[in-house]
Amino acid sequence: MKEGTQEEKQKDTQEEQQKGPHRVPEEDAFVKEGNKVKIYPRGFKITWGNDDRYWKKLDGRIDCAAELKQVSWLEVACSTKEVKSGKTYKVGFEVSLKPDAFGWKDVDVYVMAKVGKSGKYIYKKFQLDKPLQRENICIPDDLKEPLKINATPPPSDMSKSPEIHFGLYEVWNKKWKGGLTINHAFIEETEPADPKNEESSS
Repeated sequence: MKEGTQEEKQKDTQEEQQKGPHRVPEEDAFVKEGNKVKIYPRGFKITWGNDDRYWKKLDGRIDCAAELKQVSWLEVACSTKEVKSGKTYKVGFEVSLKPDAFGWKDVDVYVMAKVGKSGKYIYKKFQLDKPLQRENICIPDDLKEPLKINATPPPSDMSKSPEIHFGLYEVWNKKWKGGLTINHAFIEETEPADPKNEESSS
């Protein structure tokens, strides 16, 4: 019996991984554009992302968007090693709200980021109900100061290449919300942040 190619084996592995209720990231959903990396939803880890009661199933295109039907627990995460130690990067998501979106009023949504698995999160919080009167805005950039993070690994990870983990979260309110479209995440090299403007989690 003829063995499958490496590409076929990788596809079979990805299909097997995606059988659970939570969507796991695929490795081919990253596009580098100069100092910027776009991560499309196929590269996200999405809680309940494989359950079509909550999220619309992603199609086969690399640049397909993620469409939220309804969740009470919003957790969308991704990571990249396309960074250089000591450099500063801004991170965020390009999103839009559908006309029938619901559940976002007076709800704080967070973009959070850290370096390495043991790093400490920094974050920006914002509300989606009022600012999104136009399509495809970048959060948190278009709402307030961008979220910037320095790609220096924490002491416990200094022997490893830096990896930035970041995501979009609303897991505290327990309010049902829907109608959000996520086009892609992004990470882009930028000027260092002013420490006075950064928020950090406890």
